[in-house]
Amino acid sequence: ALQVENRKLNEIENRAFNLLIDRVELEKRSSRVEVGVIGSFSSGKSTFINSLFGKSVCPMAVQPTTSSITKFYYGHQEEIRVDGKEISQKEYQNISQHQKGDTKNSRTKYIEYAYPFESFNSIVLYDTPGFNNSLNSNDTEVTMKTLESVDVIFFIIDISKGSVDMESIKKIHALKDKRVYCILNKSDLKSPKAIEKIKKEIESEKLFLEVIEYSAIKVLKEGEKEYFKEYI
Repeated sequence: ALQVENRKLNEIENRAFNLLIDRVELEKRSSRVEVGVIGSFSSGKSTFINSLFGKSVCPMAVQPTTSSITKFYYGHQEEIRVDGKEISQKEYQNISQHQKGDTKNSRTKYIEYAYPFESFNSIVLYDTPGFNNSLNSNDTEVTMKTLESVDVIFFIIDISKGSVDMESIKKIHALKDKRVYCILNKSDLKSPKAIEKIKKEIESEKLFLEVIEYSAIKVLKEGEKEYFKEYI
């Protein structure tokens, strides 16, 4: 009788353990990695995000004055909201892009963008305004605040300029315990020798998990979505 009771107890314990494992696995599958995308003005940050979608979602080639944070996440259908109100794609383009005028004290706009993009089952992507906006002093503050809450950072650099934005890199040094990847955007415009020189300069900072050569415009135009799939 004692053996039967012990066997039943073991079966109950095993079932409880298996249920616990199943719950942990379910939570792991349902959890999403928070990813922040940052880049100086004209670094190609918006084009980079668009290349992940495979279509033009973020406005490109805009002026650095007003600020917005866009949260991209998975949804069964495309839906854009600002302050809980649903807006059209055209309205989003107008709201999120940088407008002309004195906007030093303008309020940062927070936009939520649901999209049926398969990779967003596991990530939430934040498009941040960045650091180098002389016409809006709020950019650095809202960018740093957003990055403090994410797990991973994609730092976009335009290497066609032939120099590294060291001031921005210094700010990222303040974000401890983050997994930071440096994306050398527009790498198709530089020679392999020039790219290698810039990579060594950036890697000497010992800040990034990896320094990745990339061409957002090439991926977007030529539809080479597999180019960055492993990193997503």
